[in-house]
Amino acid sequence: MTREFHVSRATLVRMFEPIGGLSGYIRERRMFRCFAELTSPSPSRRSIADLAYSWGFGNEAAFSRAFRRMFGMSPREARSEGTLAQIAVQRGRSSSDGPILAQWIRDLRV
Repeated sequence: MTREFHVSRATLVRMFEPIGGLSGYIRERRMFRCFAELTSPSPSRRSIADLAYSWGFGNEAAFSRAFRRMFGMSPREARSEGTLAQIAVQRGRSSSDGPILAQWIRDLRV
């Protein structure tokens, strides 16, 4: 990557430092891809464990903890809420604020 963009490794590290470093950026992108796959209406759903392993997580428990930390809901909750989970995350809400459907209905009244 450093050759492609004509920057040194040290410069690349400095560039990503404000957003949690290069590894943090990659981890975050992986989590968003997992979130998108979990909330997709696609009928071909992989298991959560398979999804976690395919995106480089060592085990399902570690993936679930990281997912909950990032999105405020478990992977299973995100899958069951689907599009409503996407809306909640876009609005900066989490399931810890209550059921996503209830949040959505409250938002309609505003």
